[in-house]
Amino acid sequence: MKKLKIEVSDFEHLSFHSKQILKFLLENYPSKDPEDAISAEDKSVFPLKWKVQISGAVFEWVVSEMGSVTLRLAEHPRYTRNPPPIFYASVGKYEPDQFLWEDPDGNAIDLSSESGKTLILDKVKLYLESQS
Repeated sequence: MKKLKIEVSDFEHLSFHSKQILKFLLENYPSKDPEDAISAEDKSVFPLKWKVQISGAVFEWVVSEMGSVTLRLAEHPRYTRNPPPIFYASVGKYEPDQFLWEDPDGNAIDLSSESGKTLILDKVKLYLESQS
C-alpha cells in the first residue's frame, strides 16, 4: 500500500473521516460536563473540543475537520495554553484512493475500534504513570 500526498481536493474525505471519528469518540468518551456536551450531529464549526475524564484525570479532545484528533491535558496549571498531546492521530492517503487513520509515526491504525480504544487508554496510562 503506497502512501500518497494529501491534496486540497481531498478535503471532503478528511472532513468525512473527522465526522466519523467524532461520532466514535463522543460515544466512547462523552463530555464530563453535560452542559458543554456536543453531539455528533452538531453543526458547530471545527475544531470541536470537549473535556473528558479518563482514569480519574481530565483531558480534552480536539477534533479537526482536516483529519486529526488530539487528546491533551485539560486542567493543568503549567499548561493553560497549548497543552502537550497525550494521544494524536491523523488521516493519511493511500493507493488506491484510500484514507486511513495513522499514529504520529505514520503507521495505519484502526482508530474506531476496540484496538483504537486500547491505544488511547495505553497512552493515558503511560502519561499517568509518568506523573507518579
